[in-house]
Amino acid sequence: MLRVPCLAASALGVSLLTACSPARLLGVMQPAAPGGEVFDTAYAPGPRHAMDVYLPARDTRAPPVVVFFYGGGWRSGDKANYRFMGRSLAACGAIAILPDYRVWPDAGFDGFLADAAAAAAAAREEGRRRGGDPSRFYLMGHSAGAHIATMLALDPAWLAEDVRASVSGTIGLAGPYDFLPLTNPVQQQIFAPVGPRTQPITFAAQAKGPLLLMTGADDMTVRPANSTRLAARVRETGGHADTIVYPGVGHIGIISAFAAPFRFMAPVRADTCRFIGGVA
Repeated sequence: MLRVPCLAASALGVSLLTACSPARLLGVMQPAAPGGEVFDTAYAPGPRHAMDVYLPARDTRAPPVVVFFYGGGWRSGDKANYRFMGRSLAACGAIAILPDYRVWPDAGFDGFLADAAAAAAAAREEGRRRGGDPSRFYLMGHSAGAHIATMLALDPAWLAEDVRASVSGTIGLAGPYDFLPLTNPVQQQIFAPVGPRTQPITFAAQAKGPLLLMTGADDMTVRPANSTRLAARVRETGGHADTIVYPGVGHIGIISAFAAPFRFMAPVRADTCRFIGGVA
């Protein structure tokens, strides 16, 4: 009974990793953000320094603001392929902001983290300008994007003090948080020259706001132990972190579950909406 949907999810996985058109098709299949959409707002000069904004339906209370960083192995990605995610979060009641950022080899670790920090600061102001709740500002990412989001939340070197103080929580989907020693040749080029400060778990004691780390039990790309180890270290050092491991879900399935056709795969969207105080 599940064979056709699973094949479709596999096709989505290929498209997310290769920037082919099926992922954009999912965005078309997802209803447009109820409050409107604004594309290509610059957050800094230069290429890959723009963000898309997805707005929720008007309500009596100010909505949360969620900045979502996509994955792609720190080497690829395009915000246009994640319109389904922006629209899904907007339907949850959030102002969703999806930035592009420079990737390897055009930028190394310090470069893409600096881009992400600039995007987060600009997104906070964009959210406020559009009526977002300044007390509900969240960082979120999938895979390499989850690594980026948690680095911003944990290592105080990246965000300006006022921006860091405004972070209400962080949501990680299938993130690599503790992946030394490095075995992948490209990752060795990106991270080895910088060392342990590339690892979110290094900064677990400095967590800003609670963490919700979600992963799939069948993830063979980024092992679930990344999430469980980081959450345990955060708790050991006095912070708050929850882990949810979804049975039968893989690396791409966990983000596919935000798209309307694939929500049956896991309640990851509903769990996210609850975390940010939205409507599942």
